[in-house]
Amino acid sequence: AGQLAPPGPDADPNSVQALARQMVEEASAAAHAAETRADEIKEKYKDAIGRLEKATLSLNQTKMEGDKMRKVLLRETGLGEEVPLQVLLEDAHAWRGRAPQITL
Repeated sequence: AGQLAPPGPDADPNSVQALARQMVEEASAAAHAAETRADEIKEKYKDAIGRLEKATLSLNQTKMEGDKMRKVLLRETGLGEEVPLQVLLEDAHAWRGRAPQITL
């Protein structure tokens, strides 16, 4: 909306009323637009929270799976301590896990 000029001391009461009505309508339209935008933002927030909760659940499940795999790897290698996976992968030919040692 355009800038409204304040009425002068000699202003016609009808024009003052029209100006006031216009100001109220503009304020009402702005409030409605702000309310609509706030509702949109709330909906986006709810969606983001839902996606975050799903991602957090997935991450926790993946962490638990990784912990289980690490324990199995430790059991299979026969080591009482963790050996970094990279060490096992880099030295694959020299590494003999527990299974080959049992068959000897």
